[in-house]
Amino acid sequence: MDPRHGRPKCSQDPQCLVAGDLARGMKGQQEVLLALFAAPPGDEDALFRAIANLAEVLTGSRAAFLVAVEDESRVVRSAFSDRAARACAVPKERLDGTIPHGALWAECLRERRPVFHNAISSLKLQTSGHIPLSRVLCVPVLDRGRVVAVCGVANKPGPYTRADAERLMPLLEAAWNLVMRGRLELALQEREGMFRALAEQSLAGVGLIGPDGVVFANRALENLSGYTFQEIRDLGPQGFAQCIHPEDRDLVMARHRARMAGEAGLPDTYDFRLLRPDGSARWVTLSVTRVDVRGQPHVAITVVDSHDRHEAEQVREEAFAQVRRTLDATVLTLSRTLEVRDPYTAGHQRRVADLARAIAQEMGLGLDRVEAIRMAGLLHDIGKIGVPAEILARPGSLSPTEMALVQTHCQVGYDILLPVEFPWPIHFYVLEHHERLDGSGYPANKKGDQILLESRVLAVADVVEAMASHRPYRPALGIEKALSTIEEEQGKTLDPDVVRACLRLFRDKGYRLP
Repeated sequence: MDPRHGRPKCSQDPQCLVAGDLARGMKGQQEVLLALFAAPPGDEDALFRAIANLAEVLTGSRAAFLVAVEDESRVVRSAFSDRAARACAVPKERLDGTIPHGALWAECLRERRPVFHNAISSLKLQTSGHIPLSRVLCVPVLDRGRVVAVCGVANKPGPYTRADAERLMPLLEAAWNLVMRGRLELALQEREGMFRALAEQSLAGVGLIGPDGVVFANRALENLSGYTFQEIRDLGPQGFAQCIHPEDRDLVMARHRARMAGEAGLPDTYDFRLLRPDGSARWVTLSVTRVDVRGQPHVAITVVDSHDRHEAEQVREEAFAQVRRTLDATVLTLSRTLEVRDPYTAGHQRRVADLARAIAQEMGLGLDRVEAIRMAGLLHDIGKIGVPAEILARPGSLSPTEMALVQTHCQVGYDILLPVEFPWPIHFYVLEHHERLDGSGYPANKKGDQILLESRVLAVADVVEAMASHRPYRPALGIEKALSTIEEEQGKTLDPDVVRACLRLFRDKGYRLP
């Protein structure tokens, strides 16, 4: 009795004893919870012991264990609570491997539900080396319908009930998530290690960009950019933009932001210029892939030096442009040579070339075909060099023999241009520019699709220019008469698509012959 109050001392008061047990239980739970979350990443043995300790405390038991199984047939990891481990004489190695059919927890595994026995002595299941059991509760841990582990608690002072199982289930579910997270983090660490090792051996620049900026850059990328990884990382989420040439920066950064946002349809490979710390620019080829790293969007990049290739391409383009200028000058010289012999058709080939080019563009032909048609227009009458000048300049009508001689200019032009290595088959366009869809043309009376499209474009342009301009044997008929004529002939002698494109140019878009 406490003499001051006439009450029993707290150590003898039942209410005090209960309160003390409760306080010690709460303290124990705090300690094992701390141990649970303090388990080193990847140390599953420590984590399993912490889970067993917590299960023991939560149920007021005197022993606990946790076993992980594979394919519900083999033990791959096991652990006792600290108290049980001290009292158990069975080596841990004997617990891993094949599941003992007579083990109490094996029943839980087979039935996939909590199992408890409150009278173990009557079952005569005591095993040599294990702690003596009086009561036991086993609870399965399920993952997608399969048992992946079983947690058992034993020797609670009172009987186990369904409430004990229900108390353990959320703990085990949360704890198993910790196990799986640890395995995932370990796998990620291993993969990151492999990625870094491989990246460091790569001759190409390799990097990884996350929401907070560059998180990895190998030595090759450092050498290429001129910045160390630490310098690049210190630039922050968008600061690495200063490593990009100002003329390319907006495009590259816009694509990067769109890729991080998950937009589709972006190019995976493209070229841009790096801006090095010394102010020099260097062309590189960037290959990019969006990846998720620990739930966050990242962009993996591979950067290859393409500066020498770009310089070589520039030299090649300049050389090609020079060849093209030389070719143009040569073609123009040939065209003017004919005009000297035939003053009445001066400028005819240049006007045909310009109109044919415009028609080809209006039809949506590619740039290369448009250029081929333009150049063919400049040369389409080059074969008239073989026709006597007095016939070309005669103001009156020609005899049938003279007309037949004039018509040879298509074949002569073909023969003249055949040895020339143009980028296009211009000699064929020149040969066919007087052919007609219905076979009434010359020199081979070809029909329809036997005539190349480029030749059909030249044919329409030649008819329009010839009718609209002065000829030795007649005055100019005017552009309206020329347009009416080709409109009447579309689908008969002239290609309808080409005619419609020509009519749109003059009537809708204001084209005029130069």
